[in-house]
Parts: sequence; C-alpha cells; structure tokens
Amino acid sequence: MNDDVIHGGEAIGRVLKEEGVEYIFGIVGGHVMPLLGGIVKQGIRLIHMRHEQGGVYAADGYARATRKIGVCFGTAGPGMTNMISGVAQAYLCRVPVLCLFGQHPTTEDLQEPIQEAYAADICRSITKWSHRVAEWRILSLSTKKAISDAKSYPAGPVALEVPLNILYKSGPAEKQLNYHPGAKFPSRMQMASAGNADSVERVVEMLLSAERPVIVAGEGLHWADAAPELNELIQIMRIPVMTRRISRGAVPENNPLSFSGRARREILNKADLAVAIGLRLGYLEAYGSWARRIPRFVQINEADSEIKEEIPTDEVIVGHPKLVLRQMVEIAKQEKNIPVKKDWLKTVREMMEKSREVHRREAEEARTSTPVHPAYLAQEIVDFLDDSATIVYDAFTGTYYLTPRIQASFSGQILDAGEYAGVGQGVGMALGAQLARPGKQVLAMMGDGGMGIGGFDIETAIRYKLPAVFLVNNNSTWMAGSFGIYESQFGKENNWDITPGLRYDKIFEGADYHAENVESPEQIRPALERSFNSGKTAVINVVVDPKVYHGMMKTRDYYEHRDQTSRLKGEKSGA
Repeated sequence: MNDDVIHGGEAIGRVLKEEGVEYIFGIVGGHVMPLLGGIVKQGIRLIHMRHEQGGVYAADGYARATRKIGVCFGTAGPGMTNMISGVAQAYLCRVPVLCLFGQHPTTEDLQEPIQEAYAADICRSITKWSHRVAEWRILSLSTKKAISDAKSYPAGPVALEVPLNILYKSGPAEKQLNYHPGAKFPSRMQMASAGNADSVERVVEMLLSAERPVIVAGEGLHWADAAPELNELIQIMRIPVMTRRISRGAVPENNPLSFSGRARREILNKADLAVAIGLRLGYLEAYGSWARRIPRFVQINEADSEIKEEIPTDEVIVGHPKLVLRQMVEIAKQEKNIPVKKDWLKTVREMMEKSREVHRREAEEARTSTPVHPAYLAQEIVDFLDDSATIVYDAFTGTYYLTPRIQASFSGQILDAGEYAGVGQGVGMALGAQLARPGKQVLAMMGDGGMGIGGFDIETAIRYKLPAVFLVNNNSTWMAGSFGIYESQFGKENNWDITPGLRYDKIFEGADYHAENVESPEQIRPALERSFNSGKTAVINVVVDPKVYHGMMKTRDYYEHRDQTSRLKGEKSGA
C-alpha cells in the first residue's frame, strides 16, 4: 500500500521544489489555500504582498535577476484580474513567470459562484499559453510543462488556473499521470542549437571586411548568459558594441569598445555593418528604422519568430547566442591578421566622450539649483552606486536623466518595464531583485505616479527586511511637461498635477525603515549614504524641479521656457 497521498496543492508544490523555486509572490485568498499550503510545505518561502500586481512584478524582477522561473499566484476573480498588468509586462518583456490562479470549484460552474472569472480565457493574449486544469491527475505534468515552456526562448509567462475542488482533491502521488519525480532530462543548453556553419563564417568575414562595423546585443544575449562569449569576440576583433535594455552591461560600458546612451544614434548612422544578436526590433528600436539605414545588416536570434523579415537583411542565423558567438570566436581565432579599424574606434570613442561630457556639464550647471534638477540627481546616483548595484526604472522624467549617465557593468543590472511601458512596477521588481541578490545594492528610481500605484508594497519590503532603496523623483505631476501641450484642449482646471509637498518618506511612519527628505542638491549624497548604510528598506523623497521635462516633451528646458501653443506653431516666445 502506498502511503504517499497528496492533494492538488502538494502536487504543484513538489514540482516547484524540484525545479528549484525558492519564493512565491502574491496575496492569500480562499480559493488558493490548499495551493499555498502544498507549496510552503516544500520549504518554499511565501512573500505576501500588498497588491497582487506587485506579486507578478516581484516574480518578474526575481526571474530577470536570476535567469530562473519567477512564480506568482492570485486567488479567484479580483485576485487574478489585479495581476493582469504584471502578466502583460512579463509577456512583452519576454520574462519566464509562472502564474498560478485559484478558481471556484468546477461543481459551481454555471451557477454564479463567488468571484467567478476565467483566467485561462482572460490571460490568453498576454501569456505563451494559459490553461484551466480541471483534472487532478495532470497537475504535476501541467506544472512541469508550464515551467519548461515559460523558460523556452522567447521566454514568457504561462498561466495555470486550478479550481478549488481540484486543489483539495487527494490521491496517491503515483497517480499523477506522465510525471516522473527526479527524472533526468537534457538541460536547455544541451538542447540548444548552434548556427549554420556557413552562415556564421560569412558573418565573421563581413565583420572582418567592414570598415565601420558594430554589434548590437539585446535581451536574448542576457537569457542565453552569453556575455563571456561576446566580450571575447569583440576583444579579438576590436569591434564596437552596444548592449540594450536588460543586456546593458554585458560588455561593461566603461570598456572603450562599448557605446551607449544618446551617442548611439550618431554612431549607428555612421556604421556600414550592424550585427544584431538576440535583439528584438520592436518599438524601442524604432521597429528597426536605424537598421534600414545601415548598408549591411545581420540578424542572429535563438527563435526564428524573433527575426524581422520586413527589415532588409544580408544574413540570418537562427541559433543560441552563446553557441553562435562561440562559433564566431573560434573562427576569429584562426585569423592571423585581423585588421584593426583604428579610425573607426577613435570616432566611436570621441562620440561617446562628447556625449558623456554633455551630460557631465548639464549636471554640473545644475549643481546649485533648487529645487533639485533631475540631471544632477542622476549624476549623484551613478557616482554613488557600486558597480554591482541593481537599478530599477519606474520614473518617467527621472529615468530619462538617469539612463544615459549609467555605465552598466553586468547584464541584468538595469530592470525596466520594456515595451509595456507601465507605471508602478518598480517596487515589486526591486523587491524581487533584492531577494535574488542579497547583500547587493538595489535602487528603484520611482516617480510620484508610480508610488501612487505600487508604492504600498514598500511595506512588504520593510516586513521582510529587504534593504532596497526607493528614491522618489517627486515633481508633483504626471509626465512633466505634457499638460502644457494639451492645455488649450483640457483647460487649466483639468490638469494632471499631484498635490505638491507630499512627503513620500513619511508614508510608513511607525514601521522599521529608513527615511530621507531631500530638498537641495547637497543633501543627495549624504541621504544615499545613510540609506544604503542603514541596512534597512529606505525611502528617499527628492523634491525635483517640476519645470524640468522629459526630452520627449520638447516643450521646455531648464533655462528657457517656451509657450506650448506657440511651440506647436513653430514660434518661440519669451520667458
């Protein structure tokens, strides 16, 4: 007789344990009680959030920081629907997240049960796949397949919805169909494919013959953990490289061969060959418009679905970036006389130095400005943080001034909302990143808008004693500068300002955390030092100048005011 009897929650929990899951993120509810009980019984830690979307964002941040599966959960109905924004972000950013949803019992179908909703249907367009598991015997198999498919490239969320009676049902563990605990299976790298040998050789020849070649690496490089191979290749061939979004820092940006920030457009416009590796050519790459201007273009990606056929391309390689780059390295090593493009390398370095000097000068000119100029705030942040720090973006204007000043040093250092372009994700993502990287600095650049949407999960960080620092770029408005463009349409009384003078550092008074309020430039560095040295969750409220706008607005800079209506007519007015 087999005494190993398990209920549905335990069937799922055992698979999570076998897959190395350490944390699950979400909020409890009646429809997930057996699920949570079965998971925590395996020694997996429950991180209980203040909002379900924060749980998905935390799982997202954890997955990006570890390259492992992130796991989140929500109870039926509103618990599930509250998670949708986070699920959509993970989908568009290609992040492996397993979403577990509770649901009313199948015996209550068609009877108007409490919290009736169907995650499998609702999530279908924002997951790789979603499924309602209405059979106890396939819970283990469904969980195993969900994790495997979530991690396969291009990665993304998978949703499992399990009715309450299926979670509570018990039976012998051996009755779980087509699931073999501890069974060996080839690793993902063992299953990965190298590139077509002839194509790889042609690409290396193109790089050798080009006068002004560049390599542009994207998300696929990060998930393939291919930074060592990329660094080796560019050092052998002396080719300038730009790493994008989560792969920023795969080639440390203090490397003379690295280019980034606002110099990238000018550099790309001068290139005669670009090799894109693991790069998604969507909105954030202007749908590849820059690639169309380059005489020769190559796409290398692990999934053929990520290849953009609408962009003129000289060579395509479908293969795992780590393996393809290793192939390229081995071919390059055989070359006895690799030409060094000295003039091109000098041009790239000069462009980068010019760009950095512009940023340094802008920050220096704002050194004494009160309220704080976000350019000076950004410069103080990057000058203070360790090379090992994780930076999370969740501030429209603040991020605009921060991102070109960062010199990223490792892949996965910068976490953002990608093409989902959400607001309020920063707190959850920072929480997940801090769990993934204990002992390392984690800073979330928050806007006051993001604080209003996701800020209360800072209490979660406090409760779990996570020493992340949440710096609020407090300019008391949404999308600084945007209202002026539409003022004639909306009227002054319908603006989207936020109550000025709010003290976000005081929201959690009574809890054990560190708080700072910054109103002048000289207070920034001491506040950062005290916050990170406190060993506690910290909130730094920085009062920044509301008249300093994101470059997208192009309506007003710090020194010259332009009337918004006249600007649209192309006329410049006085201050």
